[in-house]
Amino acid sequence: MRAATPSSARTETTRRPGPAGAALALVLTLLVPSAAAAAAVPWSLDDARRRVAADLLATLRSPPDLNRIASLAYPLSTDYRRHGGAAMGRVLAEAARFLRGVKAQRLGCGELADLYVAGAALAAAGRLVRTDRAGVRLWRCRPSDRPSALLTVLIYACRFAQDAPPFPIGPALARVQEQQRRDGSFSARPGLAGFYVTSHAVLAVHDCGGDPDVLARGQDHLVRQLPALARAGSLDGLLEGLVFLRWMGVAVADEHRYLAYLARQVNADGGICFRVRRGCRSHWHATGLLLELGNLVEADDR
Repeated sequence: MRAATPSSARTETTRRPGPAGAALALVLTLLVPSAAAAAAVPWSLDDARRRVAADLLATLRSPPDLNRIASLAYPLSTDYRRHGGAAMGRVLAEAARFLRGVKAQRLGCGELADLYVAGAALAAAGRLVRTDRAGVRLWRCRPSDRPSALLTVLIYACRFAQDAPPFPIGPALARVQEQQRRDGSFSARPGLAGFYVTSHAVLAVHDCGGDPDVLARGQDHLVRQLPALARAGSLDGLLEGLVFLRWMGVAVADEHRYLAYLARQVNADGGICFRVRRGCRSHWHATGLLLELGNLVEADDR
């Protein structure tokens, strides 16, 4: 979640459960609600958990959407480490089994980073993932100048990797930091596309121990974007901003207002739309962020 990478396809659709989801429908029916979440979380973690678990199971099919799997596995791993549950453990184990069958040597740089992020999230929940026998490692990948691939590799290397990469992080991090603009952003692209690049760039600078001034300007920029994201109904962007800022330990003065606003947007199935739109359906990426944010808020409140 990775945290989710900027390269992910963000559409308004929600996939219906495929064969894997149908075969494991019993698992979802066994997801016993946890103890009541702290009052500071104004939406149901139980409902969000069920929605994210269903989305993950529906994604375990070929060809693998590794960005989507990583984006869903990360918040479920966070939730499982906080709340446990045998049924949720089985969902994560099924994801780990699926990832073990992915042919890593066929993946591009961004996909390979997504695979390792998903594997790291599952390993943190006690579900070890080993890639195929070719033994391909992320460090053989040389990220191109494409921002999404480079940022995903940096975030994995600095946030998740158990061993130091055999290539120097410094030059790649310097290349990212050189892209910062006067307003603290890292992209000239308008709207959400530029926001996602900036959010991941700021997280990479934070995780990799980059220039403190660059980091501070980037974090300030993210905080300043939150009101505009809320006004525009950009739920996924608002959620990502709040989650990343919490990961970096940045306090948001009006966070309680954003939480109340998000709670009003939660759908009957426990998920949330990508953006506010009449008749919209819950989106897998936004709902994963909703679950992650809820667990972060609950952890602080206890």
